[in-house]
Order: sequence, then C-alpha cells, then structure tokens
Amino acid sequence: CLPVSLCRLKIELHDCQKLQTVAALGEGIGKLQNLLELDLDFTFDFRLTADSANAIGEALVNLTKLEKLAINLNYWRHLKTLAGLGAGIGTLHCLKVLDLSCQNCSCLNDVGVRHMWIAIGKLCSLRELRLKFRKCDKLYDLTILGSELLMLSGLDTVMLEFEQCEMLDQGAARAMEQQLSGNAQILELAVKL
Repeated sequence: CLPVSLCRLKIELHDCQKLQTVAALGEGIGKLQNLLELDLDFTFDFRLTADSANAIGEALVNLTKLEKLAINLNYWRHLKTLAGLGAGIGTLHCLKVLDLSCQNCSCLNDVGVRHMWIAIGKLCSLRELRLKFRKCDKLYDLTILGSELLMLSGLDTVMLEFEQCEMLDQGAARAMEQQLSGNAQILELAVKL
C-alpha cells in the first residue's frame, strides 16, 4: 500500500516470467491522485497484450495532477494497439512532459497507434515530447502524428526516433520533420529515422 500523498513514482518490471497482467498495478497507481511524476518501465518477452496497456490507461485517467509521464514498453510482442493507453494519456490536461518508448513491439501497427497520436494532440499543457519506436516493423504512416503536433501551441521540445521500423514511409516522415521545423514555437527538434 502506497501513501496517497506520493508525488513521484518509478516502477521497473523486467522479465517477470509469471506475470500475465498489470491490471492490479494499474488499479494501485490510479489511487495516487497527487502524483506529479510517473515513470513506468516494463520489459517483457512474452504474453502481455493490449489488456495490460489498457489497465495502465485506465489508471492514468485518475491522475489529474500528473505533469511528467515516462512509459517504456519493451518486447511486448503481442501488443497490437495503444488505444487504451492513449485514451488515458489524452485525459492528462496538466501533462507537460511525455516520454513514450515502444521497442520490439512487432505487432504494433498504424491503426494501433492512431489513437495515441490523437491523444497526444489533446495535451494542451504539453511542452516536451519524446517518442521512441524501435523495431516496430508494422508502423508505416506518421501523417496523423504530424498534424496533431502542429496543433499543440505550447510544445517547444520534440524528439522523435523511429529506428528500424522497416515499413515506415521515409518520405512522409521527412515531410513531417519539415513541417515541424517550420513551427516557430518548437525550440528543439530532432527526428531520427
């Protein structure tokens, strides 16, 4: 049982062979309504799916004071969508910093991340965005992400890494980078493909 007055929380779960869901963890996090910073690092090499990501998303809805969120999903090979996680993130109106990393999530595709891109566009207080997608072979189109980022007037730092995403449309990604570089609000921009 964690104190509800907790302001910062970091959870690292690596190679927990028998863990099949993080639903209970999500419920516990959702009770920490005074949380300002949350860092979740989940590295698994097997079973966890969208249900676990949804549980985290449902917990985020209650964290109305959250200003900084870092989520690392590594080796979630069966994860096809970030819709539930995106729905939770989209409610975080005080969020200033978002750092999202998905690595080796080989089933994740454009349809599965579209909700996340739209959710990011709702973050009116967002100042800093760091996205790292590595070896997510089914990602193709970043057009929606680019459109959503252009609508965020307070965004001043954007770091985007899409490495070894074999299907990614490089031309569209470069066009998005050009659009963002023309935005006078963004002080720091890095796009790595």
